[in-house]
Amino acid sequence: MNSKFVEIQVNENERWNKLVRAFTKCDVYYLSGYTKAFQHHGDGEPLLIYYEDDEIRGMNVVMKRDIATDMRFKGKIPPNTYFDLITPYGYGGWVVEGEGN
Repeated sequence: MNSKFVEIQVNENERWNKLVRAFTKCDVYYLSGYTKAFQHHGDGEPLLIYYEDDEIRGMNVVMKRDIATDMRFKGKIPPNTYFDLITPYGYGGWVVEGEGN
């Protein structure tokens, strides 16, 4: 079985949006421009997580945040070491297409 799992950065606009628009249930909330607004607001680094194999494909958009910048952890843990993932406002979760088990 051929499979591929990739993480796409928001600065890869064309690649990001091409993958999103290839899904039947494409929604504006998954496009790079929507997530950039949250990045400018300080909500983290947008990432598109994409998976495909011979039977199924899926995508999810998350915001990656460095928890060292949280006021409760400032000065207690090193920066760029621990992260959490949240979804941008308006949606969340995987969009999946295919016939996988």
